[in-house]
Amino acid sequence: MFTANQTTEAPEWRVMVEAFELGQSEENPFSMPHLGVTVLDVQLEFAAEEKAKAQADQDANVQDQVDIGQVIPAQYIFIMLEVKDQQCQLCSEIAKIQKPLKTQLASFTHHHTRLKQQINWIHSLQHHHCPAAIQSLATEVPTVDTNGQPLPAPEAEELTLMFLSEMSEDICPGTLAKIEQCYCDAQCSTSLDELCHRLLVKQQLYTYKTVNARKQKTSM
Repeated sequence: MFTANQTTEAPEWRVMVEAFELGQSEENPFSMPHLGVTVLDVQLEFAAEEKAKAQADQDANVQDQVDIGQVIPAQYIFIMLEVKDQQCQLCSEIAKIQKPLKTQLASFTHHHTRLKQQINWIHSLQHHHCPAAIQSLATEVPTVDTNGQPLPAPEAEELTLMFLSEMSEDICPGTLAKIEQCYCDAQCSTSLDELCHRLLVKQQLYTYKTVNARKQKTSM
């Protein structure tokens, strides 16, 4: 049926499949098309840039003895995005369970502790890469309520990380903001790809079931 419905594309696609299966081509004809850049594409791009920069620094005998300074800006932004994703996942898991069991509470506590450690690491990176973020956290995140009473300490999944997009443009480092935008665009593109792929699968299943149902009716 596929060949009959794709008379112009099927022969070309068959040649691509045979070449791929015989190891004559690295292009995978079974892979789904991408509508835009992916997070991996952005990582590879920035990694290549930082590799070139590191080589230039080495040639100039420039050495950074601080461990935090060895975390490149692209890694710093990616770490923040990963921690934010973990925060969202933990919030979702907690919201689903109204009366958690002891084992679930223990699991949540473990995740809280792990998240808090990662957020502390992010704050250390912010002191190096973006001190303005620390200043923004100190001034923009409320610590008391409208009556002047101290607010309870938020859980790790509720803590503000202070992305570049959350800061004022006049104090936001342009290079870091560009990196964050690239990663966010790539995440949106990846999510759109996944959504399109799932819809395509559902469409094919629906078509398959519809065709089979019609054939069964005509054969009865």
